[in-house]
Amino acid sequence: MRRADAVPYDMARLAKSILSRSKGLFVTGGGGVGKTRLLRECVAEYRLAQGGLRFGLHVVAPTGVAAAVAGGVTLHAFLRLPAGCFDESLSEEDDAARLYNGMTAATKKRLSDTAVLLLDEVSMVSSRMFTLLCYCMDASHADHNPDRPWRMVAFGDFFQLPPARRGDEDKYETRGCYSFTSAYWTRLFNDQQLELKYVWRQEDRRFIEMLSSLRVGNVTEDLAAFLEKSAEVYNARVSAGGMTDLDVTHIFPHRERVKIHNRQCLSTTEAISGSKRLVFTAIDYPINTQLTKEEVSRQLDQALMAPEVLELCVGARVASCATLTDGDTAVPNGTIGTVVRFDSVASHGSCGKASKAPVVRFDAVSGQREMVVTPVDMKLQSVARDGAYASRHQIPLVLAWAVTVHRCQGLTMDAAVMDLAPCFVNGMVYVALSRVRTMEGVHVLSFDRAKVRADVRVASFYGTQRDMGYVFLGCVLLAHDT
Repeated sequence: MRRADAVPYDMARLAKSILSRSKGLFVTGGGGVGKTRLLRECVAEYRLAQGGLRFGLHVVAPTGVAAAVAGGVTLHAFLRLPAGCFDESLSEEDDAARLYNGMTAATKKRLSDTAVLLLDEVSMVSSRMFTLLCYCMDASHADHNPDRPWRMVAFGDFFQLPPARRGDEDKYETRGCYSFTSAYWTRLFNDQQLELKYVWRQEDRRFIEMLSSLRVGNVTEDLAAFLEKSAEVYNARVSAGGMTDLDVTHIFPHRERVKIHNRQCLSTTEAISGSKRLVFTAIDYPINTQLTKEEVSRQLDQALMAPEVLELCVGARVASCATLTDGDTAVPNGTIGTVVRFDSVASHGSCGKASKAPVVRFDAVSGQREMVVTPVDMKLQSVARDGAYASRHQIPLVLAWAVTVHRCQGLTMDAAVMDLAPCFVNGMVYVALSRVRTMEGVHVLSFDRAKVRADVRVASFYGTQRDMGYVFLGCVLLAHDT
């Protein structure tokens, strides 16, 4: 057992029990306790009860990566909202009313058909966005489906990353605008929560206890010594040639540092493989709007992972930034792979001439799969009408030797190199460290004990919560079940 008060749940039974309630629920707990796993079980149990259908159920998340991991869509896509839609001169409620009134009847009707809304990574949802989401759900049901109740199950950990400001992962809300400060939070969940405490991601009790303290802002002497030793070991391995920057994913706090590292690794790989890089330039265009090319590209850059200019060579480490399909084969968004060659592909639509496309060997859950990755249209949805207002036609890949802390929340990794000293927001050090399964997989470039912080407002919020574990005692996984 990991902790004296930690009990593992049978996730299928727990999901069924949660869905049988008429009320919503906030599900919380530290990294690796199975929050997203439970969300997926809720989807499976809902479909089972509906004869395989998913009508009435929606899965949403604040970021593209989180949505991909949860198997859903972003909040902006769900609500048909463009980036930067809020007017912060208005109150949250007035702003929500303004945006709801701008939606089409078709969008409102679609929202009103929702019976269960599963929201992942709720810590990264601002109070303004949470208010808007709930306002639109209430108003759409009142207007179009008054006899159909709706409820939300929210999953997340407020000790992890706070909301990013305007989608910029280098800027975070520091004003305490967490979703639990929205007036709708108490209406949906009151002061009740279910805290998952049994850690599935890590098995080493020592590592689990370190992370448990780190989550609430405490660095134990054991953890500090481990991180210092890890930095020494990593640097020694690199010096001895036993590990290179190409072997392990790097986690950096800032996006610019990620870009620099990926460019350096691309140049190194290009030299090693002898494969000249190919450049893929996106075609960005507005759809029934008067936006300029510069405005379209700026908004697409902010909202999409796929870059306007993508450079690849044989051996490049990449991640898919869309769900890719090839016949019966599907590669989920966010899957890591390696470019193994470039094949000629036929011209398509506005792409013009026949060109080369990367063939990527993906490390999928079901095993390695090779796939030719061709350009696709990635669209931004409009709030003024159902449909898209801007699109990027591009290879749906991004270099993946490095990621920001923001993009790795919710992911699980076997190993990672972490640059922790530049961390600049509450929860960032904890999120980075808790992504990795084992202490052996933790490699540290830098660490500053002073950068470990937990928001006192979050600690105060959790101090007011009542845990609902007693309601779900029948879902506990007994020893003879394991």
